[in-house]
Amino acid sequence: MASASPVKDAAWYTMFVGQCVSAMETVFQWGAEHVIIVGVQAKTGGNYATREEWMALQGHVQEGFAQDRIMGVWEKVEFRLVSVKMAESAIKPAAGDTYVIIASCPNQHFDQVRTMAGKNKNIIQSFVRADGISGVVTKVAAASISGGAQAARSPASGVRRQGTLTEVNGIAGTYTGAILNRTADGWGTFKWPNGDV
Repeated sequence: MASASPVKDAAWYTMFVGQCVSAMETVFQWGAEHVIIVGVQAKTGGNYATREEWMALQGHVQEGFAQDRIMGVWEKVEFRLVSVKMAESAIKPAAGDTYVIIASCPNQHFDQVRTMAGKNKNIIQSFVRADGISGVVTKVAAASISGGAQAARSPASGVRRQGTLTEVNGIAGTYTGAILNRTADGWGTFKWPNGDV
């Protein structure tokens, strides 16, 4: 799926979609007959990332089901974008075999939405906070998203190798070590645990 949105190209976006899909697959394992994915509307003049992530999420989830990459039943999934004033009524059906996943929420409404959800075990809050774990992970994993050529060193042999992460490690999206920097063209400098660059 081609991306024209800087949000879809952001490293945290992959975590956002993965977290929502993981929650969806989990509730299907629990016997969900109806899964409501809720997005809390962002202001029209701000919260660009929240607005963009919601629209992109729907397309990626639909495509994931179309390609049989999500365990569950597409026909049992419903998306609802609501204002914060309507969020409580959107999550109210969460009971029995109906589950609500709050996938997207502007940061200024986090506390209010968490309070609304309370301790209802049929509600999963899967929205990603910019100051949460995604901020830690994206600093380390930025190169695994780009698919561009990367400079890497084999930790076992110490021989400098160059290529995509798939070519270097044999498994797409994996690497060892920590990224120090990354430029727009996809090249990065990696520092391995032994200190080599």
